[in-house]
Amino acid sequence: MLETLAKRRPDDRNLQIMIAAALWRIDPSRPNPTLGIIQLLGGHFQRNRDFSTIRLLGEFGTAAKDAVPAVLAAWKSSGGPMLRDYAMDALQKIDPPTAANPWR
Repeated sequence: MLETLAKRRPDDRNLQIMIAAALWRIDPSRPNPTLGIIQLLGGHFQRNRDFSTIRLLGEFGTAAKDAVPAVLAAWKSSGGPMLRDYAMDALQKIDPPTAANPWR
């Protein structure tokens, strides 16, 4: 049913991201959706648009290791304090050593 919904609304980026995450949570034997999510984002997070996706990747924990470059770039960006806070929270869950020293 989720896959059918995703096919009906292929241009809804946020829906595609949430469905990919839901399907992986339901069946962890599916491929990890992290790289696909980053591709849907165009490789970077946008201010005032992608907070929920950053939080979602943080919930994946270390399984979202492929997202570290994009999350780190969001933290370093001029996207504002809220984006930086979400990015750091996600980094702490995904890759604690990078979060401890993000400027390395």
